[in-house]
Amino acid sequence: MSLSDEIQPMEALSRLLQRWQWIMLAAVMGAVGGLIFSLLVPPRYEAVAAFAVSVDYSRTEPLELVVEDRALDRVWQLVQGPDVMESTAARLRAEHGPDAAWASVEALRDHLRLDARLSRWELIGIHRDPQKAAMLANAWYAQALEALGKAWDHAWRAASLQGAAFEVQCVAELQGLDQETLWQCFAGGPQLAPDQLEALKAEVRASRGILPIFQFEGLGEAQVPQRPTLWPRGLLVFSGGMLGLLLGGWWAMAAQRRRVDP
Repeated sequence: MSLSDEIQPMEALSRLLQRWQWIMLAAVMGAVGGLIFSLLVPPRYEAVAAFAVSVDYSRTEPLELVVEDRALDRVWQLVQGPDVMESTAARLRAEHGPDAAWASVEALRDHLRLDARLSRWELIGIHRDPQKAAMLANAWYAQALEALGKAWDHAWRAASLQGAAFEVQCVAELQGLDQETLWQCFAGGPQLAPDQLEALKAEVRASRGILPIFQFEGLGEAQVPQRPTLWPRGLLVFSGGMLGLLLGGWWAMAAQRRRVDP
């Protein structure tokens, strides 16, 4: 193609202006398409409640990373465990009535996500209704903190019964610890009488594997989100309009070339 065959800027502008009605129609159709898509696929909102998890190093020596991770995993498993999920669903039904989002534990899990950002753990409620997203996050937040508080109390009672120093390093040496083995790992305590041993086992089971060296602090309930995290309607309409504008311009240029160069 020679230089004279190339479309010059003024020529391109002239071709676009000649068909500006069709180009604008394509832009409007694209915007309408984006609006229809946003109506068919509603936006998704995420509400975030958060609590802090930290190790009280006044009660234990610094932990190796693998040891801390294994101990924190017990917190993770409790917060996302079936007991907390069931109590969260029951709380939502009692406070807000029946809803498909919390009709069962399986449905509830589809609307919740746990994100750990260092010591800040975020309990995220996900829903197409921003108010329900906040309801989900706050119900989970309340039940998780309640479960952690109860487990922590039982952990301290078990520690008091055992009278042992918290040598958490031994956790790293064992694989597949059950709750009882975890507590027996804390060597150095006095010999327990049979009734005391049974009481210790009961407290260990109630502690759910949570160690008393952890501290938990609520950072705040979720607020109703103002903006969606997925498919914001305005962005979809704008994107559809821009796509239609580009396609309309391309069609106008191609149609004019076909007229000039059959």
